[in-house]
Amino acid sequence: MQLVTQFLLANRARLRVDVELEHWRQAVLEAFGGSLKEITRAAGVFARLSQKKFLAYALYKVAAEEGYQNAAYQYAVIIGTDVVRVHGGLAQSLAIIKDLVALGHPQSHITLSDIKLQSGSAENRKCAVELLEKAWRLGEPAAAFRLGNLYREGKAVEKDYARAIAWYDRASEKGAPEGHFMVGNMYSRGQGTADGQPDDSAAFRRMEQAAMAGSVEAQYNLGHFYLEGRGVDKNPGLAVEFWSMASARQFPIAMLNLAKLLTEGEVVSKDHRRARGLLEAAVAYSGSDRFIADQANMLLEKLGPAKKDTRCTIM
Repeated sequence: MQLVTQFLLANRARLRVDVELEHWRQAVLEAFGGSLKEITRAAGVFARLSQKKFLAYALYKVAAEEGYQNAAYQYAVIIGTDVVRVHGGLAQSLAIIKDLVALGHPQSHITLSDIKLQSGSAENRKCAVELLEKAWRLGEPAAAFRLGNLYREGKAVEKDYARAIAWYDRASEKGAPEGHFMVGNMYSRGQGTADGQPDDSAAFRRMEQAAMAGSVEAQYNLGHFYLEGRGVDKNPGLAVEFWSMASARQFPIAMLNLAKLLTEGEVVSKDHRRARGLLEAAVAYSGSDRFIADQANMLLEKLGPAKKDTRCTIM
């Protein structure tokens, strides 16, 4: 892969217009041993690099025109969102997506469903639901999750919590922990329960399933369940463990809450050194969430400057 990458970078200056891309196609196919999957994988790497967008476009285009559906889908996305500006890019993108739907490409069904939902007409909303149902039958768990959202929110369909839970369960059965997470959230709000009241025990069980399946949001929520004794016996130690798990995965609100516990020292022993590190990380990973960054900075100010390490170091 390193040699292939060097080859691609060495040839990037030749990727100026489509006519030159035609001359470059065979060199790309030879470099990747004809593997369209590997070409698409390399394109994905370059798509994540801010300075290599056109290279990603060129690679996707080669694999797409060789008939690889996943590459065609990514090519449609990259020209349809103006990541790489192409004349008539949006129209081309939509045409490719529709062609892929006709070929049975699951992710294209989901994307076309999103487009239909944006239009707002009753006919398009109905079509959007049918596209998601077809994507589910084609084996796409994300489609079941989207359908759960539609029934939970009452978008494009009549609000139906029981159906929402059923679709979330289907997503979970196919390996999407977010399904358990959403059902847990619903039970904690009294959505889908027999009496319309919150069921913390059921919510806890679903959050636990989601957390064990790898949902960082569920790991964070379990911290609250254990800290507050909601649906489970109160256990601050386990709350710290779950917030530590989420913090290790760079979840900023978990970092902030865990730092608060370590600063206050009421439920766990004080540890200002660790709290400071968590707060600094929370600021770094907060992104556009100013609340987290502001709260973390306020706590950092209260902690004051870090103490110098005066321990003797043996050279």
